[in-house]
Amino acid sequence: MQNYKDEFLIGRKPVSEALAKAQDIEKVWIEQSIRGDYEKEVRKTCRSLGIPLITAPESKLNNLVRKSNHQGIVAQLSFVKYHKIADIIPFIFEKGEIPRIILLDGIEDVRNIGAIARSAHWFGFQAMVVPMKESARLNAFAMKASMGALPQMIVCREKSMVSAVETMQSSGLKVFAGMMQGKSFTEVDLSGPIGIVVGSEESGVSKAVERNCSESIAIPGLPENMESLNVSVAAGILMNEVFKSGL
Repeated sequence: MQNYKDEFLIGRKPVSEALAKAQDIEKVWIEQSIRGDYEKEVRKTCRSLGIPLITAPESKLNNLVRKSNHQGIVAQLSFVKYHKIADIIPFIFEKGEIPRIILLDGIEDVRNIGAIARSAHWFGFQAMVVPMKESARLNAFAMKASMGALPQMIVCREKSMVSAVETMQSSGLKVFAGMMQGKSFTEVDLSGPIGIVVGSEESGVSKAVERNCSESIAIPGLPENMESLNVSVAAGILMNEVFKSGL
């Protein structure tokens, strides 16, 4: 197993050069006191490239890189190349494959992201969709938890998960929201082009995303014994059912 280690770019020149080259970047942090042309240019570039930009106090940047000579800006290099779902669906169809895509709506634990990626790869899901905001970083911990699966997945990073769902549906995919309350997955046709949405550890799939899904589905069980399943376990069960539907 590869020994993954997070790599950061520190200071204005290294970060600016990476942004100019459209280098794969996981996230950028800029000190909240920085104003003016430089801050505007960084913000504009990050927006155009779809890179999350976080405004943070100096102490946050100090903690990230264990040093104070960062000049108010730090960027983390990405372990994966990010794509857009609108580009990936035609690519999967053109390969003669049935699209199977897992969407992570606000997953905040890197271990869950890694575990979901591992299950997705095992069950033949080609792609994973994550939001630009309100999502854990795909850092070294996530890579390790995935046991090498994340670099083999197509990862799409979207500004709006609602728009991602709409794009998938307009491309012929059924998109189901995995919920505690919903129709049992045993009563739903999980064959064909499909997307499965799983939500955050605390609040589940957001209401806006759920409303735009084809249907909400639930995993049969004994809820009186336990409030809910771990999200990575639930995702694995749902993806297994999708896998079996194609056998």
